[in-house]
Order: sequence, then C-alpha cells, then structure tokens
Amino acid sequence: MPGPTDLGDVRRRNPSPVLRTLDAHAPCARSDIRAATGLVNGTVASLVDDLVARGLVAELGTGDRPG
Repeated sequence: MPGPTDLGDVRRRNPSPVLRTLDAHAPCARSDIRAATGLVNGTVASLVDDLVARGLVAELGTGDRPG
C-alpha cells in the first residue's frame, strides 16, 4: 500500500490513532499525542486542528503548565 501523498491523505488516514489516544488518555497535551502515536509535530497539530474544527474534540487550555 503506498504512503500518503499529501496532507489530505494524512488527515484521512491518521485521525484514528489521535482519537484513540484521546479516548484512552484525555485530557492530554499535543506532546502526549505525539509520543503515543509517533506522529510528527506538524501532523499532530494539523489533525487536532481539523478535529477541533469538526467539533470532534475540544481544546481545554493553552498548554501552559505551572513549574
């Protein structure tokens, strides 16, 4: 099976790992999603942004952690 050829292919093929990670570990940071899925920063950001825009997930904060 050939790999994804554009961002549209990535979005169609990869939201499941992101959604599974959120289902198992929510709430979690995008960095947690990257670590759990092995997807790169830009892919995770794009997928999460797309899922937020579609109303499938919600962002709870800015990601600023105390410490």
